[in-house]
Amino acid sequence: MPSPANDKVTGTTEKRGRGRPRKPDAMSNAERQAAWRARHGARTKSVTVTKNTPPPADAHDALVRECEQLRAELVQARRELKTVSRGKPSARVPSDVATVLGRLPRQEDAGSGERRLHLTMTGTQFFALERLVAHFG
Repeated sequence: MPSPANDKVTGTTEKRGRGRPRKPDAMSNAERQAAWRARHGARTKSVTVTKNTPPPADAHDALVRECEQLRAELVQARRELKTVSRGKPSARVPSDVATVLGRLPRQEDAGSGERRLHLTMTGTQFFALERLVAHFG
């Protein structure tokens, strides 16, 4: 490394700055960014902005009427369900399991004492049946 230049008249020593010296035509960061934008400006995609307009008031009124109608139907269905559930047990519709168990056995199974059941059940019913089997064997 060469020694710093000495000024013999004033007796001061001029120190060189750290790093690589700047070129006289070097760009600043802002100039460099502006040049990058100019070079890459053709690559940018145009963006379409769509303005959402609210629906007219009559459409809202129609939706409110439909909602009120559906609520009235729901209330009516709940009333009918209560009247059916309060009915006599004999008036109730028999369950699918009762109809399957009430059938007579097929002729080929009559002598064996076994019955074959074909039914579909939900997961809750299946797991309840497994618990009964585990508990009672």
